[in-house]
Formats: sequence, structure tokens, C-alpha cells
Amino acid sequence: MAAFLGFAASVLSTAPRAWAEDAAIGGTEDRARDAAPDPARKVAARAKLVDGGKLLEVGEFQQALSAFQEAYALYPSPKIQYDLALAYQGMGRSADAIDALDAFLASTAETRQPEVEAKARGIREHLLARVAWLKVSSDGPGATIVVDGREMGKTPQTRDIHIDPGPHLLLVDRGDGTPPFTQRLQAAAGATVSVVAQWTGRSSPATTPASPALVVAPVASGPDVGGAAAPGRRWRLAGIAAAAGGAVLLGGGVLFGLAAQSASSDVSKRYDAGRDSVGKRDQTLQWVGYGGGLAAIAAGALLFTHGKATGRNEQSPALHAFVTPGGVFVEGRFR
Repeated sequence: MAAFLGFAASVLSTAPRAWAEDAAIGGTEDRARDAAPDPARKVAARAKLVDGGKLLEVGEFQQALSAFQEAYALYPSPKIQYDLALAYQGMGRSADAIDALDAFLASTAETRQPEVEAKARGIREHLLARVAWLKVSSDGPGATIVVDGREMGKTPQTRDIHIDPGPHLLLVDRGDGTPPFTQRLQAAAGATVSVVAQWTGRSSPATTPASPALVVAPVASGPDVGGAAAPGRRWRLAGIAAAAGGAVLLGGGVLFGLAAQSASSDVSKRYDAGRDSVGKRDQTLQWVGYGGGLAAIAAGALLFTHGKATGRNEQSPALHAFVTPGGVFVEGRFR
């Protein structure tokens, strides 16, 4: 995390941005798309870009992103995609940053400056190690691919789909009345997640639309995901609880020890049978607290160590799933 923040800081401090260029808005490509641009919209968009750039420099990435998005809505120059990418990068949204950089690099070379283009390609190359690739296919062309509520194209894929590490919800919709296929995915950086969506039947006017036949094993991302790792986790939790109880007992022993010392001091100055009896009781409880606390901490350490060993033995693959011939499969490949 520290390495990433350091890289981001160096990039943001040295990378030229579209908002800093006088020609950021209104290049040849823009004029070809809009022969009569609204001067007021261009001025407002440029002001938003300047505001976003200042926010970007002080690390206010979410606010910078909002400013850049407002600027793009006012005047959709492809150069602003570079600014959006820097904001996404600062927020840790590597997949969105790559998509924005791709949109920037896909614009005509006339709208880009060589220095900015070189920076964009360098940032993109760095971010590729922080995302996963999603490859989706279906038993028929033209199915819409939706990831986390965002449409990402149709099958067969014509471009790479990048997703950030973590959980995602995939939906594949044929658009013919058949219930869409859905699947929860767990992605890891550097992995290629392949999904094949298949349906066992076709809907017809006389029948109820067929549902996808799907049997998928739980997708796991580590030793504590799913039921397979539960025993090891329970051992570790028991160890932590035992150690915590031991710490409480030790604390109680210390308190009783202080009370015993106070009683002993009072009795030495003036003998009092009742005070002497209380002091002896506190002294006994002191040693009970010490002994019980140390024993509980030792037991907790043993339980925690056993739990870690159990968890390692039960660790599941970083990404794994199974499917029937008429269903879908998910697999992970790591570099």
C-alpha cells in the first residue's frame, strides 16, 4: 500500500494534465464533432478542469473526479479521460483508470501530446498488475455482459474487461426473454477469470422461459472464506479469547497484589485482625490471578498456533469453481 501511494504521488506530481494545457478543450477532433461549440460551456468546462486539477494535487481524489466528470459532461473532450484516469488511480480504482486511459489513447494522435501519451502508457502498464481480466462467453452471440450493474459489452468480447480485485456480480443477458445468467465472482490481482454462460433450453411462446442450468462450487479467496476453513478459524478465535481472558486474570492479580500490600502496610503500623485477614485473602487472590492468567495465555497461544496450522492445511485456491456441462465455470490463473 505504501509503495502504491508513493508511486501515485510521484505520478501526480510530475504527470502533465489536460487541464493545465491551453488547448485542453477545443482540439481538431472536438471541432469536427461539434462545428459550433458553445463558448460558455467550454469556459465552464475549463474552470471545472482547473478546480479538479487543484483538488488532485492535494489528494482530494473523489472531489477531483466529480469536477472532471462535470467538465466532461459540459464538453466531452477525449483529453479529459486522462484527468479522469489520474483521479481513479488516486482512489484505488485501477480498472476504471485503465478504461479511461484506453479511451484517451484511442483518440486521434492530434489531440494528444507526446509527453502526456508517454505518461499515460506508463501509468497503464503499472496498473495492469493491479487488476484481473474477465473473459465472458455464452452459447450464443449478442448476450449483454453486465458487471456490478455496468454494461461492459456483448459476447463475443471485442475488448478486454478489467476488474479490480475483490467480489463482483456478473450478469449475462441474451435479451430473448430467458432469465439472465448471474454469478458472483472473487477476483485476484493478476488473475484471468473465465466464465462461460450456457442455457439448457430456449424459451418459446407456448412455454415458460427456461432457466439456466447452473451448479457452481463456492468461490474462495483465502483460508477464511467458506466452510472449509471454518475449523482453523474457530481454533484461532478460541486462542484469542483464552489469551484475552488470561490478560484479565493477570490484571486482577496485579490489583489484588496492590491491595494486599496496602493491607500489610496498615497492619505493620497498627495491628488489626480484620485488616490482616483481608490482606491475606488479597494475597491469595493475587497468586491465583497470576497463575490462572499465565496458564490461560499459554493455552491461547497453543490454540492459536494450532488454528494457523489447520488453516494452512485447509487453504483453498485463490479462485476456483466447478460447473456442469450445461452450466458455467469460473477458474483462476495466476502469474
